[in-house]
Amino acid sequence: MNVRANLMLHLDAQDYNSLTFDGNGNVSDWADNSGESHDVTQGNANNRPGYDVNGLGDGLPALMFSSGSSTGLIDDDFPTSINEEATVFAVIHPTTGSDNILSQGYNYGGNEYGWAMYRGNMNHGSYTYQDSILWSSHEQAAGNYNNSTIVASGQGESPHEKQVLMIRKSGTEIKLYINGDLIKTGNIGRSIITYPAGGQLRVGTYSDGYFNDYLDGPLGEIRS
Repeated sequence: MNVRANLMLHLDAQDYNSLTFDGNGNVSDWADNSGESHDVTQGNANNRPGYDVNGLGDGLPALMFSSGSSTGLIDDDFPTSINEEATVFAVIHPTTGSDNILSQGYNYGGNEYGWAMYRGNMNHGSYTYQDSILWSSHEQAAGNYNNSTIVASGQGESPHEKQVLMIRKSGTEIKLYINGDLIKTGNIGRSIITYPAGGQLRVGTYSDGYFNDYLDGPLGEIRS
């Protein structure tokens, strides 16, 4: 499966020139290499991720995210819909059991729109998914919300290791991969997901106006 074709977003820590650093050595801007100009930034110096030339081990660099510092990077101009086909790919080395990797949209309080690629413990609807790889997508006005839109691997994954994660959406079918192995196939209730403008694309951070979750640990690459 080609996860480099037709990209809307490609963030790669191995491309040192794609990173902009502030005076403290933290990353204020991570440039998009897809050609679509969806750079992710952080204007608040206190919430910028760090950088480690060996963050993923084996000489592989990564941005270093921390829930304690509420780190995250944001793009305000990402497309506001997901059509029939979508792929999200990430290389991480989480240090806790709860990590938001990539998300967009969401507004808590009965009008939820958006999607999330999540690893770990995420409260959605009436369920808690313990240490799972998770896809969640909501479009509440269309009746596509809560647990009918979640596919979780259901496996207790060890957080203390490098993991290559991929979620592939084809129509309503969702496939979850870990290190190249297909872990789970499931279905969501709607093939096209739309949401209003203003739903920020968030790397390493999730916010719906009520809940806030953050990635803990290195993140080396995102493709979508």
